[in-house]
This record gives sequence, structure tokens and C-alpha cells, in this order.
Amino acid sequence: MLSITFTTTAFAQENQNDNDKKKPGYILSAHLGSFLPNQIEGVTEVIPMWGASYAIPSRGGFIEFGGLAGNAHGVKYYNVFAEVRGDFPLDDLVVTAGIGADAHLYTPPATALDPAPKNKAAGGGHVSGGINAHIADNLWFKILMKFNVSPGTSMYFGFGFELRADGSDSKDDQTK
Repeated sequence: MLSITFTTTAFAQENQNDNDKKKPGYILSAHLGSFLPNQIEGVTEVIPMWGASYAIPSRGGFIEFGGLAGNAHGVKYYNVFAEVRGDFPLDDLVVTAGIGADAHLYTPPATALDPAPKNKAAGGGHVSGGINAHIADNLWFKILMKFNVSPGTSMYFGFGFELRADGSDSKDDQTK
């Protein structure tokens, strides 16, 4: 019985104190991708888009704000969003999942019946997911997907880079 007690305590690992854990810092990202519209009035072609976002740490995840923009096939399309996002480590990768609200502004292409189309605006929601791979220091490669509902439905697939700033130590935050 003594040998079991001594061997288990000898191989036991110390629990990391919550005060020693690092809080994540902010995240800046830029990405390029394709916007696949479905049932959006006047928008029928795949649109190449670019985007950027800024995420701040919150309890249990991040609050992310961002935007997408594209101009192709006679369509100008803009999307701004806010989401709650969680990051989940998986081996050497980080899997992300989020849910949020969107605002869309787009101009459909001109037609013979409507040579000067007006801007259209709509609100909506989305779910998102992605995979991030660490490249060097604070730089990460990012693959992301965003499924939007309203107007119509749409999917954005993108890839890009994230710059993850170092967080502050919990100990430092308690002394301020």
C-alpha cells in the first residue's frame, strides 16, 4: 500500500494555478476569400472578397468585430459583423467557432429594366468556424467559413493571417 501511495505522488504533476495562466490578448486578422450567394436578389455570381477583423478577449472566448467587401460582376457587396467566438486547441491547431449578427449593404448589377439600381440593406445572422495554424511568434495562418442567413443565405470561405498579441498575466491584472 505504501508503494502505491509513494509512486502516485512521485509521478503526479502539479496543477497550474489559475493566477499563473496567461489571458489571451487581442487578435488582428486579414483574409481573402469567396462569397457564395444564394437567393440574394440580384446577386447570383460568386464574388471574390477581402476582409479584416479585430477580436478582444472576453470571459471564455473573444468578441470579434469585422467586415468584408467585394466588387465583382457588377455587384458591390459589404458586410460588417459582430460575433462571440470560442477558440479550442486541437493538437498544434486552434479550432474556432462563433455566432453573431450581420449588417449587409449591396448594390445589384445594372440591368436593362433598372439601369441605376439602388443600394439594398439587410440585417442577418451567421455561424462561423475555422482552423488556425501557428506559423511563428504571434503570427497564425487562418482558414475560415461564415454561413449567413438573411438576406437569402450565403457562405464565405476565406484564408489569411492572424496577429495574436500577447495577453497579460492574471497576476498583473489583480494588482492594478
